[in-house]
Amino acid sequence: MKLTKTLILSGVLAASSVATMAQAADAPLTANFAATSNYIWRGKTQSSDQAAVSGGVDYVHDSGFYIGTWVSSLSGSNQYENDIYAGYTMKAGNLGMDFGTILYRYPVGSAQDDFQEIYAHFSISDFEFGADYTVDKESNPADENDLYIWGSWTTELKKDLSLSLTVGSYDVDGSSTADYTHFQAAVSKGDFTFAIDKNDHSDSDAGASNGTGTDDPRISISWGQSFDL
Repeated sequence: MKLTKTLILSGVLAASSVATMAQAADAPLTANFAATSNYIWRGKTQSSDQAAVSGGVDYVHDSGFYIGTWVSSLSGSNQYENDIYAGYTMKAGNLGMDFGTILYRYPVGSAQDDFQEIYAHFSISDFEFGADYTVDKESNPADENDLYIWGSWTTELKKDLSLSLTVGSYDVDGSSTADYTHFQAAVSKGDFTFAIDKNDHSDSDAGASNGTGTDDPRISISWGQSFDL
């Protein structure tokens, strides 16, 4: 989700850090706000390489159930994104587990871009990994079986300074030319994150319009905060 941790990482994991947020919440109801120089999601810019602001509200129950919503500015015909999600987190020894669903909505504009995923995310020690599977796609219901697999490793370089490395692979149903892999390296200090993103989806590939598919590296700076309500 694009909760606090993911926001600070420029949206690269998107729905991948819900469990982390849920486990770290100090109150049942929390809010978050963030700003980034480039909203990057799964290795691709969602804001046409422009700055974006975002925020959300989340409810986390002691049982592990959570529900929330998140909104971000975009650019072009779809002026903003609204995500709605719910799931359940649990632990088995040192293994953290997070299962849920997320609906990506684009309320403004005529394009039918809404889609829904289910996900299974896991964490152990300094590693996080998971899979996100598309179960509904408004634009083309016949090609809705997209699969995104990712993994990340985070280490503390020194107090309040951390390094995170992420790799993800997107298998887009119905179009092999739309498949791609992406990488990210990010350094976080307090509420700020400096990130470098790179994907292997060139401008000549399908779905690369408006620069969203270009394989040029992206550098972004992000800031995020969360607080109890």
